[in-house]
Amino acid sequence: PAAFAWCEGRLPGDDGLWHSATAKTRVRQSKETALEVVREVERWQEFIPWCGKSEVVAPGPNGERRFAVEFGIRVGPIFAGDRVIYELEERGNVVHLRSVNAPDLTYADHLEYTVTATEHPEDTEVHVLLKCHARRMAYLQVWKTLQGPLVQGAVACFHSRLAALEDTSVNVIA
Repeated sequence: PAAFAWCEGRLPGDDGLWHSATAKTRVRQSKETALEVVREVERWQEFIPWCGKSEVVAPGPNGERRFAVEFGIRVGPIFAGDRVIYELEERGNVVHLRSVNAPDLTYADHLEYTVTATEHPEDTEVHVLLKCHARRMAYLQVWKTLQGPLVQGAVACFHSRLAALEDTSVNVIA
């Protein structure tokens, strides 16, 4: 399994339904390669098991890149999850994804990811910050219960995708 570290916390001005979590990992690939995996949202369905569908959708009003991502599990015709529309913004070594379809979401009314990649001489450190606002306390409690395995799984998927892109084995730095 991929080496990673994560922590969780509450945000300032919290109404009890906000949540944040961070994950850090180190990879031997360049920051450009690491961020490319994040930017290619339409390909997430290829390597993240709980991502049933990911696709490019119409650009935002100012030309922003937008993606629809279906997260959850499907058992026959029953789907437990959400279809989130993310707007992607890039600044230097940071990729930021923010949900823009809050009224359509079931479990949260705000989701956002900030991924930062910092290149060092021997490796690249990747830092992910998730912020979300749950619609109900029960949904937040479920997320907190599943968060550890989901974060660890996402990091492992990230490492696997990097290995596939470069056709080399990923050497994880502890």
